[in-house]
Amino acid sequence: MFEPLTRRTYLRQSLALVVPSIASLPVRAQAYPEHPIRVIVAYPPGGPVDFVARLLSAGISKRLSQPVTVENRPGGNGLVAAQHVASAKPDGCTLHLCLSTPYSMLQSLYRRPLPYDPNARSDIVLAAAVQSILVVNPRTGIKTMRDYMTKAAQSPGVLTYASPGTAQIFTLAKELLKAELSLDVRQIPYQGVAPALQAVLAGTVDAALLDVGTIAPHVSGGRLTPLCVLGKQRARAMPDVPTLEEVGIRVPVMPLIWMGFAGPRDIPTGIVQNLNVEINRELQEPSVTATLAQQSLDPLGGSSDQMKRSIEDDARVWGSLIRRLGIHADE
Repeated sequence: MFEPLTRRTYLRQSLALVVPSIASLPVRAQAYPEHPIRVIVAYPPGGPVDFVARLLSAGISKRLSQPVTVENRPGGNGLVAAQHVASAKPDGCTLHLCLSTPYSMLQSLYRRPLPYDPNARSDIVLAAAVQSILVVNPRTGIKTMRDYMTKAAQSPGVLTYASPGTAQIFTLAKELLKAELSLDVRQIPYQGVAPALQAVLAGTVDAALLDVGTIAPHVSGGRLTPLCVLGKQRARAMPDVPTLEEVGIRVPVMPLIWMGFAGPRDIPTGIVQNLNVEINRELQEPSVTATLAQQSLDPLGGSSDQMKRSIEDDARVWGSLIRRLGIHADE
């Protein structure tokens, strides 16, 4: 039986155990990179993936002695960015920092063929694990998860929630929660985390399920009311916010929400190994670990094979859920 990926699985990995030494890499990889590197992000600036991309790009640039720039290519629920990366030259100079969505979910969410092959990619390394939280605008008067459920039951279809896109992983998690709890609330999709956040802050929509790092400052400032954290543990940034289980609500365990680096198909093995080594090392830097922790993100790292297995496992689990819930992104 599939066992969901956990933070512990990756945090206990040692760099020496999961990646080869640079000395063992082929000569071709040692010359890499010959050109500046682009990191493609499928979301507008301001969200968690963009944050991690910019944080790690600075360190990768120093390690590889080449400029590393972040390019935001939102649109099509991640299809635009994924297609751009898939068509890039496989020289390791175009990378994709993404959630698992384009490689484990979109092929199930779309009934039409994707403009790229989600299996034609180079897996490099898992970067960080993401915690998520359900919040509401204080104007709703909702204080707890039980209040939210009661109000949804009393006024079916009236409560709304902002999603970062119809086919995004936070949206699927929220839709799973809706199905399991029989919540009749309406999704209002936006193009990315930042505009979804602004919508719930403005009161244009009632609620949002987003990452803890993005939400935490607005909770501490009283601009959003936290209801519960998805997952088995409370978030370090908001230790007073209960988990679903702590408020007496049980839903199936969902795979860990993570982000990682991939690239176009057929990047030479030596270049993949080189990137894997340097990104693992960057993730182990105390300053990087501390900065990620401030955003309630846990560094992962590990081997490229671990990322490949995570995508395959996620594709099975999310695909099964999508079919069970009957969700489609191209309706």
